[in-house]
Amino acid sequence: MVQEIPYNLCIQHQLDIKPEVYEAHKFKMEPNLAKRAEHYFSENMRVRKEAWASGDLRAFGELMTASDLSSIKNYECGTIYIFCFLVALLCL
Repeated sequence: MVQEIPYNLCIQHQLDIKPEVYEAHKFKMEPNLAKRAEHYFSENMRVRKEAWASGDLRAFGELMTASDLSSIKNYECGTIYIFCFLVALLCL
C-alpha cells in the first residue's frame, strides 16, 4: 500500500522539493494534491523560460496560455474572466 503524503508536509516543504524528486514520487500523492503540485512545478518551469525578458512574444503567449490552462485544470481556480480571456486568445 502506498502511503499518502500529508497535506501540511506538501505545503510546508514544497519549495524544498527538487523537480526530479517530485517527478519520481508524484504518483504517491492524493489526486487533488497531485494536480496542485503539477501546477506548481509546471509554473516554475514556465517562469524559468524568460520569454518576456527575451522579447519572444509568441513564446510568452504560449507560456501564459499554458499557465492559464494549468490554473483552471490542475489548481481548479480562476474566474469567469480568466476563462473568457483564455477562450478569446485561443480563438485568435
